[in-house]
Amino acid sequence: MNCTVHQLFSGRRTNCLLYALLYGCSCITKHSSSFNILLGGRLLAGIATSILFSAFESWLVHEHFARGFDQIQLGRIFSNSILANSLAAIVAGLVAQFAADAFGYV
Repeated sequence: MNCTVHQLFSGRRTNCLLYALLYGCSCITKHSSSFNILLGGRLLAGIATSILFSAFESWLVHEHFARGFDQIQLGRIFSNSILANSLAAIVAGLVAQFAADAFGYV
């Protein structure tokens, strides 16, 4: 397997894996009391969030058309993902409020 550095670190899949790595590292920094480490963690989280809002959707669009699916289905996928995201946010808020009511604020 003869890969160049560009081939190794390019592509949609690699960006998605990079997102997971950066965000994981950002979460690890939350356990520090050092301001500089916390600041670095916020920087990593910001980069990861930028990747989150572009890499996965780009990968979906590419694979959708590469496999020859209809463009109308892509619109439905995005509509359903927005609906599911909204419902998940509502449910998470209700669960959080239930936990706060049951166990108090921490």
